Amino acid sequence: IAQCLVGSEMCIRDRTRPTIQKSTGFSYEAVLNKYTEILNNQGIIFKGLAYGEFYPKKSEFTEHNISLGLGYRFKDQKNQLDLYPLIEKTRAYHHWYSERKGFNISYSKIFNPNLYFSLQTEYKWEKYQDRNLSYQDGKILSFFSTLVYSLPNDWILFGGLDYAKKFSTESKIDQYARKGIRIGINKSFESGIDITAQGIFRKIDYQDYNALLGKTRKDNEQKYLFTFAIPKFKFYDIVPSINFIHTNHQSNVEMLYRYKQNEVVLKFEKTF
Repeated sequence: IAQCLVGSEMCIRDRTRPTIQKSTGFSYEAVLNKYTEILNNQGIIFKGLAYGEFYPKKSEFTEHNISLGLGYRFKDQKNQLDLYPLIEKTRAYHHWYSERKGFNISYSKIFNPNLYFSLQTEYKWEKYQDRNLSYQDGKILSFFSTLVYSLPNDWILFGGLDYAKKFSTESKIDQYARKGIRIGINKSFESGIDITAQGIFRKIDYQDYNALLGKTRKDNEQKYLFTFAIPKFKFYDIVPSINFIHTNHQSNVEMLYRYKQNEVVLKFEKTF
């Protein structure tokens, strides 16, 4: 809220932090990948992904996401290459909120039985359905790399580097570069318990000074995930797991963008 003196260029801004809200909800994720070989290790790949969060008592925070892709795949014993266009849609705030169209290039390689590498590149055009938000329309270029190494006694170490850049918006204020690193470890026990611990660290730098905020926004995010799965207790091939997620998001614009979030998620996973 800004109050300005009549006949003066001096204004006093009064900012208030949104009230912290708590709620119980449900999250879901469904993945469908289908590969059909046509000729000599080449074929057609379909990729479908749906995920979101549902809050019965806070429906304004409910969000649904859909991603669809159809394209080409080359695959042999050690290499895999996917090329396909994709479309993504997000439904939030009781209406279709945004849409992204683009293409994906993914490559993965098995160097040996213990070492696996993958690199994914995406280029997308993002458009907001509410034209009052059209100033945020832009393009997003992203890279995701992952390295997985199998250790003795059923230990797996994994990690990767991420990079995303949003550009071509109406103003540089809404453009950003995001850099991240992921590292984690997984252990399968003979008792039938599977444990995964992962840390994700990201740095987001916005590209221009924001006069309303009084500074150029810079964020840092830390996310810690711990998954406790019990495959031996599966029923109808559905594996139950408990997931603990802690997010610590820091920003130089503390009033608006700094927050901490804790989640406990009970997940049921089925592979077809």
